[in-house]
Amino acid sequence: MAAFEKTGLFPVDPAPVITKILHEQLRQQQPINPAYASLLPSETRFQVAADALNDIRQREHRVYRDGVTFQGIVSDKNSRTQAYANRMKRGKIVRPRGEFITSSSMADITREYEELQAKQTRLQTRQEIRMHLKRVRGEMQKIREDYKVGKKQLVNGRVKTLNFKPG
Repeated sequence: MAAFEKTGLFPVDPAPVITKILHEQLRQQQPINPAYASLLPSETRFQVAADALNDIRQREHRVYRDGVTFQGIVSDKNSRTQAYANRMKRGKIVRPRGEFITSSSMADITREYEELQAKQTRLQTRQEIRMHLKRVRGEMQKIREDYKVGKKQLVNGRVKTLNFKPG
C-alpha cells in the first residue's frame, strides 16, 4: 500500500478518472480529421469499375469490328494499286520518284528486292570471310610463337635450328 500512496493512486481520487472520461467525450464530439477520410475507399468504386469494364468492352469491340472492315479495305486497295500500275500509260513513261508506289510496276519492285537480297548476301559473305581470315591470322600467330619457343631442337645428338614453313 505504501507504493500506491507514494504514486498518488491511493486513496482513490475521482478527479483524474472524471477528467479522462470528459476528455474522451469531447474527442468523440469533434469532427473526423479529413486526412483520415481520404484514406477510406471511395463509395462509388464498384460503379466506377463497372463503367471502366463496359468502356473497355466497347473499345475492344470497335477495334475488332474496324480490323475486319480494314482488312477488306486493304485487299481492295492492293488490287486497285495493282490495276493502276498495270494500266497503259499515256504519253511519256512514268519514272519512279521516291516512295510513290503507283509510279513503279511489280517487276521493278521485284527487281529492286532481288538486288537488295544480293547486296545483303554479298555483305554477309564479306563479313564471314573477314571472320575466317581473322581466325587464320590468330592461328598463324600461335604457330609462330610455338616456333620461337622450340626452334632449336636436338637431332641425332646435335642442336639444329628448324626452318619455319607453315602449311
